Amino acid sequence: MKKLIIAFIAIASSFAPLPAKELPPAAIEQLKGAIGLVDQGMAEAAMLDLDALAKEYPDDYIVQYERLFALYHLEKYEEVAAGAKKLIKHKDATPVVFQMYGNVVDILGKPKEAIKIYKKGLKRFPDAGYLYLEIGNVHVSQNDYAAALASFNKGIDVQPDFSSNYYRAGLLYLCTEEAKVWGLVYAETSILLNPDNEERHSHMGMAIHNCFTDNISIEQTDGKTEAKISLAPSRGISLNPEEDAGVVQFPGVYEACALGTLTKMTVVDKEFTGSIAQLAELRKGIVESYFSTAKNYYGNAMYLLPFQKKVIDAGHWEAYNYFIFGQAFSEEFNEWYSNNSDKFNDFVDWYNNDPFKLDSTHTVGIDSIYRDCERLNTIGTLMFHANLLKLSE
Repeated sequence: MKKLIIAFIAIASSFAPLPAKELPPAAIEQLKGAIGLVDQGMAEAAMLDLDALAKEYPDDYIVQYERLFALYHLEKYEEVAAGAKKLIKHKDATPVVFQMYGNVVDILGKPKEAIKIYKKGLKRFPDAGYLYLEIGNVHVSQNDYAAALASFNKGIDVQPDFSSNYYRAGLLYLCTEEAKVWGLVYAETSILLNPDNEERHSHMGMAIHNCFTDNISIEQTDGKTEAKISLAPSRGISLNPEEDAGVVQFPGVYEACALGTLTKMTVVDKEFTGSIAQLAELRKGIVESYFSTAKNYYGNAMYLLPFQKKVIDAGHWEAYNYFIFGQAFSEEFNEWYSNNSDKFNDFVDWYNNDPFKLDSTHTVGIDSIYRDCERLNTIGTLMFHANLLKLSE
């Protein structure tokens, strides 16, 4: 079976260590061999070479970092902390040494100090989204979920192509009453940015499925079928009368498009089971309603929806949804794939030639959502909101 690989490869290099620039060839080969041993889970065997190299080349950042990394694998956290404290001052230091230093300090029971270390790294490397990830993780461990979300979202803002902040924030948003829509968006984004992580892929596919099934109901009252969905606290708007301007909030737009689609689906389906086929139909309707009624209101500040439309327009929507949910529902996927392998492989070829990419202009973050939206006056905002409400009628 073909796999989606390009998007993952594109971001994996952000964690690669810098090359050893000034080491002689023999030392470089010795270092490569030691790194290989660590990667194979044999950190103890690598220490003899790493200790020798560190002694011979005390000013080489990569040598010193790789030695600390091996010690980290050996859980010698006190020694790692002492070495990292010095190494973060190196002229060639990278964000990962701040990450390692903060991690071991947190492990040693000093979460507040760990956050200070991550923030020190961000002063030097303000675009290191994975340092915001670590800050958020510490806040989660302290049950401070609001602070964690703020940190994850900041990481999304500064490094849009790093998947883990979406994954962590998505988990939290899906547990809230007021931001499930953001959970859905972040969960799918985390899959697309890291498709080779099968465990997370399965987790997020199941989470998206459960969010829909847990918050959708189709009720029979007096012979009439009524669809209900609860993904946002309200389909609200924000008005600024002084400037005669307003914006329509994204969660409400998404929920209105979902409800309108679900209402149409109930004409045929009297229950919503959350099969991949039903999820594909619902999600396609959301995208089509968003473009027909909401007119792509948020532009590329909510790039997941334009990307999904591109998938639909290319004729790969069915296969795309089996990709999104197939890891979580392998039996349903395998049954479909046995008769549709060509469709799936065609989708993978298409995707690998034109993958989902995020950057400063193509985002899905909560902090940038209103960046590109159409500027409407008060009356225009109210009319737009009224049209959304009519979707479910």
